[in-house]
Amino acid sequence: MDFWHFWHFWHFWHFWHFWHFWHFWHFWHFWHFWHFSKAGRDLAELHLNYETVAPYPVKMQVTGKTPLTDADYRVEKMKYGKDKDLTTLIYNNRITLTGIVNDANDWAVETVGNQKYPLELFMRVITVSLETMKIVNSLPRLDI
Repeated sequence: MDFWHFWHFWHFWHFWHFWHFWHFWHFWHFWHFWHFSKAGRDLAELHLNYETVAPYPVKMQVTGKTPLTDADYRVEKMKYGKDKDLTTLIYNNRITLTGIVNDANDWAVETVGNQKYPLELFMRVITVSLETMKIVNSLPRLDI
């Protein structure tokens, strides 16, 4: 084999291997991209439409013999159940929710590494709610 044939063969061989590696590398990233893209779309759908998702199936215990009125749904001071039972939330003096899964605390420690994360997130939700109300209330009245 003369020099030019060797030179062409060598370049072709390197190009061929580089091309296969390059396509494999791009395919691998492309494959991951779609996983992350779908997860992002699913998370956006969940968070943007949180008001329409099915409520978590907790058991609602109602005290008193009369049916609940609109006033009975007013939040007073929520607290955990007896002996700080994290699966129970006393919503007010008439409504108690039981069967709550406490995965948020485990997730906060294992994933985020911050035990205070659920509280900080709750405080951020309050900020988002109050700022949303300020923005909405500042809009001009529509005469429709």
